[in-house]
Parts: sequence; C-alpha cells; structure tokens
Amino acid sequence: MRIGISTMSLNPVLLGGARVYMKNLIKSLEKVDRENEYFVFIRNGEREFDFIKAKNFKKVVLYDQRTSFLSRYINYFSAREKIKRCRLDVIHCLNNGIDLPVCDVPTVITVHDLQHEYYPEFFTKEELEKRRKSYRHSAERASRIIAISEYVKSTIIDKFKVDANKIDVVYHACFIGRDSVEKSELRNNMSKYNISGKLIYYPSATHFHKNHLRLLEAFNLLRKKYKTANNYMLLFTGAPKNAEAEIEKTIEKFNLKNFVYKLGYIPFEEIPYFYINSAIVVFPSLYEGFGMPLVEAMTFGCPVACSNSTSLPEIANDAAVFFDPYNVEDICDK
Repeated sequence: MRIGISTMSLNPVLLGGARVYMKNLIKSLEKVDRENEYFVFIRNGEREFDFIKAKNFKKVVLYDQRTSFLSRYINYFSAREKIKRCRLDVIHCLNNGIDLPVCDVPTVITVHDLQHEYYPEFFTKEELEKRRKSYRHSAERASRIIAISEYVKSTIIDKFKVDANKIDVVYHACFIGRDSVEKSELRNNMSKYNISGKLIYYPSATHFHKNHLRLLEAFNLLRKKYKTANNYMLLFTGAPKNAEAEIEKTIEKFNLKNFVYKLGYIPFEEIPYFYINSAIVVFPSLYEGFGMPLVEAMTFGCPVACSNSTSLPEIANDAAVFFDPYNVEDICDK
C-alpha cells in the first residue's frame, strides 16, 4: 500500500500529547514496516521529522511558511497536485481533523479530544470557531476514525452523531521506560534541578483546564490539616500557558513559594527522573482525552491520584485513587 501521513496541523510552537503521538507513531512504523510505502507530509522548514531514514518513507513538503492570501491560494493547489502524484491508497491525518486539500483518497483521522465542545470558555473566539467548523466536518467526511479512548469515542458520537461502527478505539502506548534510566544519570539530573524533599508531582502545561489553581489550594489545605504534609513539596513541570500568571498569584496568596517547584518545559528524555523520585503523581485535570502521565507514572511504579472525570477513570481503572477535581477538600483528603 501507499500510505500518506499528514503532520500539517503540527504547530511548532505548541507542545503536548498530539506532537508526541505523531513522532512516536512514525518512529514505530519505521521500525516495524518495511513493505508499505509511506509519504509523510510536512511543512517547509519543519525539522521535527529529521529522524526519518527508512527507504520506504519519503518526506513530502507541501506548504511554505508564507501567509499572504495569494500564497495560501497557490499552496493549496500545489499541495493537491503533490498529493495526487503520490498515488495514495489511504491518508492518515494525525491531529483531530482532515488537514490536507480535498482529494479522492480514503482518509483516517485520529481524534484526541473534543474539549472545545465541553469547555468552550477555555478557547479564544477564533480558535473555537475554527475547531467547531473543522472537527465536525472532518469526522463526517473521514472514512474511519481512531479515538484514543472509549471516552473520546462516546463524545464523537454524542456531539457529531457519527456512526459508531466507523470509530475504532486505539489506546496510546507508553514510550518511556524504567530500563532506559541509568542511576548515574538519575543522580545528575536531580542535582541539576536542585530538587529535594518528598515530591507531589504534576506534569502538565499550565492550561486553565489542567486545574493547577485548585491543586494549589488543596495543597495549602493539606499543609494546614496534616503536620506530616510539611515534608512534601509540590512539583510542576510543563510548558507555561494561559494560566501561568494566575498560578503565580495563587502561590503568593497561600505563601507557597518555598514549597512549590516550577521547572517549566522538561525535555522528553528527562521526564523519567521525576517519576522515579516522586512520592505520588497527582493529576487534577478537568478534561482529558487520554491522560498519558497516568500510564507513565504506572510504568515507573509511582502511585497516582487523579480526577474522576472524562477519560481518566477509564485509563487508570483500579490503579489510582480518584477525587472530584472541582472539590478542593476532596483533592486534599485523597
């Protein structure tokens, strides 16, 4: 088969699960498949996929970075011709929708979440309008849909009235493991970040729906209710996003500056060090399509406490303690 893989919706500025999914899927296909031909569609100047080396994989540049109306118009028709010349049997679009010019090829899309349908307040007007138009249209037009959890599948059916028979649930795999961590590297990296104490770890970018503010309030309550809690530190890793300023204000409000580590974005290969050195991973997110940190924490034998909402009970099953993410006292007590 001749298979197209679209990475065109990958935003070089954004970090998160979809980016990791794209890279790991292509890396894995490179390892296991030497028979089918793959055409990976990328933007001009994109370096995320420089790792592609297999002979049956070809990178195809579709768009440049110019933004004028005329340039976009030319890009569209040029891209459509390039796709036609690949003579594809199927196209897989990896990030929630069909992000390629219309062409007569069966198309599979991976849907990671429909957060905008349930929490529109977390999106700008422009982003919300864009998602509402493209997600529904893509789901209706796609030949098959991959949902990353049963929860996501149920939301697609609920919001878009798509036939359940064309949706397949394919869970994420965990791509980091304990066997890849050397003890010497572990010691060096923990000293590099100047971290000590018993760690309550929350790995997440600081979006509002990730619920850092209630977690901080719960941590403050925990320290007041239990003397032993004074031995614990709260550790945040993840790229700074739109809740960053409010998080800083909340830390100041509760006088937690000396009890919270905020490290920002951490390279993927260094994440294991924090799981191994944490007493617990806490995940108070209001909305998730999957919840990869839960699986990563379990891989390293780290206990998990997480929200009882959206996909998280499905992913954690009986291997976590659950709490109501809207209830500060419940977060504290669990």
